[in-house]
Amino acid sequence: MGIGNVRLRRLFFLLSLGLSLTVVAMAAYVVRGAWREVHQATAGLESMQELRALLIAGEMAARERRLTDALLGDTMPDESLKRGQLRAARQVADAAFDTLEHVLYSAAESRESTHQAVLLARRHLDEARQSADVLDLKGPAARSPEELRAAASQMVGVIDDLAPAGGVLANDASARFPTATDALAGARQAALLRAYAGLLGSQLTAPLSTRQPLTPEERMTIDRLHGRIDQLRQQLMVGAASVEARPSIQAAAKIMLTRYFNSALPFLEKQADIGMHDGRYEVSTTDFITRYGPGLDAIVILRDALLGEAMADAHQGLEQARRAALWTVAGTALMLLLLVATWWLLHRRVVRPLTRTTELIVTIAQGHLDVDVPLPRHRDEVADMLGAIAVLRDNSIARRAADDAIRQMAYYDRLTGLPNRRLLEDRMQQVLAVAKRQHAKVSVLFIDLDKFKQVNDEQGHEAGDWLLQQVAQRMRAVLRASDTAARVGGDEFVVLLPDAVHLDDAVHVAEKIRLQMENPFTMDDGVTLDISSSIGVAMYPDQADNPRDLLRFGDEAMYKAKRRGRNAIEVFAAQDELGGAQR
Repeated sequence: MGIGNVRLRRLFFLLSLGLSLTVVAMAAYVVRGAWREVHQATAGLESMQELRALLIAGEMAARERRLTDALLGDTMPDESLKRGQLRAARQVADAAFDTLEHVLYSAAESRESTHQAVLLARRHLDEARQSADVLDLKGPAARSPEELRAAASQMVGVIDDLAPAGGVLANDASARFPTATDALAGARQAALLRAYAGLLGSQLTAPLSTRQPLTPEERMTIDRLHGRIDQLRQQLMVGAASVEARPSIQAAAKIMLTRYFNSALPFLEKQADIGMHDGRYEVSTTDFITRYGPGLDAIVILRDALLGEAMADAHQGLEQARRAALWTVAGTALMLLLLVATWWLLHRRVVRPLTRTTELIVTIAQGHLDVDVPLPRHRDEVADMLGAIAVLRDNSIARRAADDAIRQMAYYDRLTGLPNRRLLEDRMQQVLAVAKRQHAKVSVLFIDLDKFKQVNDEQGHEAGDWLLQQVAQRMRAVLRASDTAARVGGDEFVVLLPDAVHLDDAVHVAEKIRLQMENPFTMDDGVTLDISSSIGVAMYPDQADNPRDLLRFGDEAMYKAKRRGRNAIEVFAAQDELGGAQR
């Protein structure tokens, strides 16, 4: 398999992997966001359900308080009936608190503060019941106004315990469902109005029971509660009008105005006026609760209507979030499927054919011209490319033959097959450049054959040519693959030793060559040719730092060997250059 093929496939794989991971990460982020919206909507709906259960529990506790006030604050002979009604109210209140606790513990998000508030309210409710039972056993005549006020206060405290938890749940639901904010705010205001209205009614329990005027503290409390109730009335009417003018809200608001503000509240104000003067009330505690209670129930109707609208918005929002999440998941799955299909088609119809043709091109470019070009299966762009590759291969075969012939003539000696001077100088440039970067040394041997002219004169040029070929063979026999032996003249040779970094190494190679040349050369007809060699040695960079001077100094050393009797080896020295200049 060609290198180009591997790289292309790897690149395609990496790009596909990167794109896939990016798409998957983005898809996961989008899907996660969609399901987070579902979770937020579910949690918001649960908050509303918890808020409704909490308000119902508070309402049941308030109804129990009214019946407790009726039992403790009246002297009528029907106390057994009242006790039966109170027991039933307590059972209903307990059931409401049980439901509240179940809803809280079943919610996906646990709110410890809300749990603690409910537990505290239930404990206070039990304590208030115990206090009420103790007062009931005393009998009407033995109950003091202070004890009645304390009992009423204990029952009111149960509602106060639940109020902070209701605020937390309402705020949480509003944060998750901004469209239901107005309805939730109205429901909470209605719950507060119901609590304040009930507390206002409780202020008359003790005075009605004891038939005494209101105390200054009770008067102040009634005035304060009355002002707070008026404020909540205004807020509720504005809020009810802003909830898209829904008929159910408008109808519930009208019922509240009629039953509480136009009937129950004026009735209470009349009794309060009597209590502020002589305390000669027109009704008993039971009559007061009977006439005042329906007005409180009308407030609850508005509260439930507002809360119902908020929960309807929550259900709608949850359904929208679920549909959006499902569409997101489906779209994401389709996108990933299209991505896989696109990757498969690109790999099958583009990348794989392209890598195969690239493999053929790279194989041909590397010189393997015997490669078979497969026949295309279809007449398409790939088929055209394969045809072009076949032509390229045939042209490359022809070009290689021509290039080999030209190169052989341009860079190699025709007789010996050794590199010529041109190729030698090119290799010297490369070797010296590497040696310069690596701070290494290079050796050059300049060789001249002794008595070669005599062989030509006595035996003829054919014998001389044969002798040069044999000399080339003997040089190759003693040299390494990294060494270069070149014929640079008639009987002159140069050996480049890139690995001979020490002078002794170069001299050792020169000695092996000299010994090879000293041995007789026997021709096929039995004629023996005796020659020898004179060898000059030069080192880079000790004697020269460029190819021209290195060859020149090697030549100077070689001539010094000839002057000293031939068949010798000489190493270039500075005085050799001076002697060469005089020659």
